[in-house]
Amino acid sequence: MQIEPVIPQYFDENALREPAYKLYRIYTPKGRFYYTYDDGDVSLYLGVTTMLSKLLPTGEGLIKWMCDLGYNESKAYAAMRAAYGTLMHEEIGKFLINKQYVLQDIPATVEAYCAKTSYIQYKEEWIDDITMDMLAFAQFCADYSVIPLAIEIALAHPDGYSGTVDLICYMTIQEEGYWGETYKSGERKGEAKLTKRERQVLATVDFKSGRKGFHDNYEIQLESYRKLIHENFPDLFVEKIYNWSPKEWRTTPSYNLKDQSNSVDAQKFEMLVELAKIELLKVPSAYTHAEGTLVLGQEAGDVFRKEDVIEYIRRYHTERNREEVAL
Repeated sequence: MQIEPVIPQYFDENALREPAYKLYRIYTPKGRFYYTYDDGDVSLYLGVTTMLSKLLPTGEGLIKWMCDLGYNESKAYAAMRAAYGTLMHEEIGKFLINKQYVLQDIPATVEAYCAKTSYIQYKEEWIDDITMDMLAFAQFCADYSVIPLAIEIALAHPDGYSGTVDLICYMTIQEEGYWGETYKSGERKGEAKLTKRERQVLATVDFKSGRKGFHDNYEIQLESYRKLIHENFPDLFVEKIYNWSPKEWRTTPSYNLKDQSNSVDAQKFEMLVELAKIELLKVPSAYTHAEGTLVLGQEAGDVFRKEDVIEYIRRYHTERNREEVAL
């Protein structure tokens, strides 16, 4: 099993109060989970994306696509696109944090990433894609005067789930409505006039690398992020939640932006949380832990043991504390 701390890519300490807990990610033979550790007390959490994949039915369109392509090929393609999505997220984070982005650095960045992830055959394609997608994202930031507060921040909820929010930010949006203006002349003189105004709102934005729109479960995912933010930052009111993705543009950088703030499907989330609590009960309490050297003629049982996952986590932190004290 592998454990790693989950650290935000960016956190504005002047705008947000950092949560009191530290969140960790643990990779087990049965999947990935999150947990908090407080002086020996361990709390496990299901990741939102894992939770939705376990509890929501697979769409008919996705099933057909997998059947047409074949199970192994579809899984390989999905893994490749997920790798590209991770790269896009990383580059967007760099741009938001540094407030600038050098396009000439893209070839070297992509080549290094492709080599690390064993997708070197996609280097030229991804160089073009990242260039186009970063231009589209820069246009989005300019259009909405985006001010980042937190980037790639992982949060936990007492109900047993956690999630990584791509972006918490201020955005300036245009609203159409009746803001006190009236017609000055003509037949409608004195009547209220429909006009537009700009207003800054607190929003969360989830990035997707697909260019053909958004799946229905993204609405539920965004609702979970809104609840995570409210739980961890109760003094903040997230007014808008959006999905963002690049478009296949040719002449002018463009993107998809979908306001999911009033999604009807988002109401399903509370019921999914109750089901998720049951899923947490299914997390195996013990895992096979193998360590040491196999010796010809020696029984295999000498180098492996069953270990409770909670005890494994406690042992990990105890050993880590010893190392820190020693330093």
